[in-house]
Amino acid sequence: MHTIGEISRMEAQFVRDGVDLRLLARRQRMVLWLFLGSAVGELLLFAPGASRLTAQGAVVEVMIMLSVRVAVIAGTVLVLRALRTNVMLLIALTVLMILPLVNLLVLLAENGRATKTLRKAGLRVGLMGVKDEEVVRLLGANRCRKCSYDLTGNLTGVCPECGVPIAAPMARGLAG
Repeated sequence: MHTIGEISRMEAQFVRDGVDLRLLARRQRMVLWLFLGSAVGELLLFAPGASRLTAQGAVVEVMIMLSVRVAVIAGTVLVLRALRTNVMLLIALTVLMILPLVNLLVLLAENGRATKTLRKAGLRVGLMGVKDEEVVRLLGANRCRKCSYDLTGNLTGVCPECGVPIAAPMARGLAG
């Protein structure tokens, strides 16, 4: 079992420029999978020749699709929060996302912003985002908090890649 202090230090290792990259990566993947499910569902639901057995079945299908669309909007809001978006902009975008085309445009824009942020930290972002295991592997404990350079064995107290000072406990921890 980890203490609260240990958990805070473990979570802090994934923060770059005030953004928790692990949280952002998780939320981006969730939204991308929800969006993919929504797109496939709508294609199946509204495809020409799609047969519905009963009126009740059609209502259930539409309710499921609306639920998924609401989940995509909620997930996009979570991505916006992980990106530390201004609260007023977050509220405005959330209201605008009720509109179908605007929803897609906001999703695409914020997904691009999330991808850029993750790539800046040295992560390879694929079609469905970056896996949590990759974030942990590439941004783990022995990485520079600014540029993600591998600091294993560094005893200088300074990142050789970007020149940022390394916290004293981290530099000592690398020595032992």
